Amino acid sequence: MRHRKSISLYMLIHILLLFIAIVVVIFVFLDNRTNTVSIKTEEVASTDIPSAPITREDNKKEEKINNQEEISIPIILEDTIQSSIQEKEEDTYVYTGYKYYYYQLNENSKKIYDAIEKNITKLKTGTYTIDVSKETSDSLKQYGTEKLNTDFQSAWDAVIMDRPELFYIDVSKITLNIKTITYGNNVKYEVYMGNGTNSTYLEQGFYGEQEVSRALNNIDAVTNSIISSLSGNTYNKIKQVHDWLVDNLSYSSSISGNNSYNIYGAFINKSVVCEGYAEGFKYIMDKMGIPCIVVTGTAQNSEGTIENHEWNYIQIDAKWYAVDVTWDDPIITGGGTLTSNSKYKYFLKGSEFMNNNHFIDGKISSKGMIFTYPKIEEGNY
Repeated sequence: MRHRKSISLYMLIHILLLFIAIVVVIFVFLDNRTNTVSIKTEEVASTDIPSAPITREDNKKEEKINNQEEISIPIILEDTIQSSIQEKEEDTYVYTGYKYYYYQLNENSKKIYDAIEKNITKLKTGTYTIDVSKETSDSLKQYGTEKLNTDFQSAWDAVIMDRPELFYIDVSKITLNIKTITYGNNVKYEVYMGNGTNSTYLEQGFYGEQEVSRALNNIDAVTNSIISSLSGNTYNKIKQVHDWLVDNLSYSSSISGNNSYNIYGAFINKSVVCEGYAEGFKYIMDKMGIPCIVVTGTAQNSEGTIENHEWNYIQIDAKWYAVDVTWDDPIITGGGTLTSNSKYKYFLKGSEFMNNNHFIDGKISSKGMIFTYPKIEEGNY
């Protein structure tokens, strides 16, 4: 009888302990349920970055968010960069199609560039938002927002230098929106490129997809007509394109005019500054399959003044030479006719001549990377 009583008491103790354990587990579970989603609050390493709300809603799941971190990083495009670099001794970046600047980007910037390219047609709306969460998540986890800011800027710098046909986008109106959410110990980033608080990121004068498409069609009508009129070998065709630009364009006296920096100004308005000349030349070379890039830097004019400038490097017979269409179309004081010496003074020139007053600068914007250029021949073509 004693043995049976001791067994019953032993079982009772174990049942009581099991009941207590179950109660503890249920309490912990209920307590955790109230804290499943939280937002990590941290100081963002960013200066003078305007904040813009994220309006895109994720309908795939419901989230209870007590606090969320959002920052907006604008694209910077500056004309006052003065840093100078040397031409690289060896041509380590392979030129494929129009993507000369692309191949100098790091892997993260390339992913952002690819996302932009993939959505080029949709960018014509001026309001389309590109989700780059997948492309940028690893970089954000490892390096934070400061490096992403640089990669984002560098990607856009490369895009605008490689793709002059994106003239309708005002990159200063494009914003990178970052939302950071923490699930327990897991961090999630939602990253979007869009117009932020701006009504659109289109250049002034363009208000929607139809206008942009019409402008592109008009440009192609002009450039296709130019190309169809060319004859002779590669050298002669390059020369004829150069001549068309010199003969038909005029240097814009207003740097603030609509499209004075781009190919619309070159082929439709026919009044541009140096960027318009250089991008117009590259645009036709791209369509002809002739390797050509726009280079940035400073130049010393005939009056000894140093000014920001853009011109071209072009490859012919497997060698690189410089072309400055803008300076081959000088403003002649008192009128007069442009002589052949002036018209071709900066056509297919080597470094021995160009480096006297043209100084390359691989910095497209203050927050982006420094790009390098192919080494041009010493002598002229």
